[in-house]
Amino acid sequence: MIRSLLASGALVALVACGHGAGLSGRPAEAGAGTKVHATLDAPIHSRHNTAGETVTATVSDAVKNEKGQIVIPEGATITFRIAAIHESENKGDPGLLRLEPEQLNAEGKSYPLVASVISMQRQLVGRKTNVNDVAKVGVGVGAGALVGGLVAGTKGAVIGGVAGGAIGTQRAIETKDRDVYVAKGSTVVISLKQKIIAQG
Repeated sequence: MIRSLLASGALVALVACGHGAGLSGRPAEAGAGTKVHATLDAPIHSRHNTAGETVTATVSDAVKNEKGQIVIPEGATITFRIAAIHESENKGDPGLLRLEPEQLNAEGKSYPLVASVISMQRQLVGRKTNVNDVAKVGVGVGAGALVGGLVAGTKGAVIGGVAGGAIGTQRAIETKDRDVYVAKGSTVVISLKQKIIAQG
């Protein structure tokens, strides 16, 4: 049984099946840079979630050292704080989502975790073009009508108005908001910043 974890200089108690210490009795350890794979327990959505909230992910693969000794068991959970989240506001904007690992959770107990997210399955989900998106474009139809009127009189103003409306609609599509979305079950990979030692 793995009875404890030493992380950031603090003794951390964990219980897991297994292979905490080798035949020599020396504890297993995972060094800084070790990757931990987990799956998100609930979706994250920039329309519904806000900075400061916490989300959890379940460790999907036990973390072992090169000798096959378990350091972090499968089924442990990681608590993340949403440090920043914001929808994409135009076609070239990837949106923003930053998660910060805070705790490692196992057997009903929680322990500090020093790590960073290095990979996350996320996507942008489009919204319907609305009044706010059109407002980003500006005058649109009015500008087209004005240019048409200057070029070819009243008839030109009508043609220009139609053209301006089409341009305005296209720009509204290009600037419409898209939400940052991470589905439940998506993979999140973190990298440890400090060594973890499992005492056998």
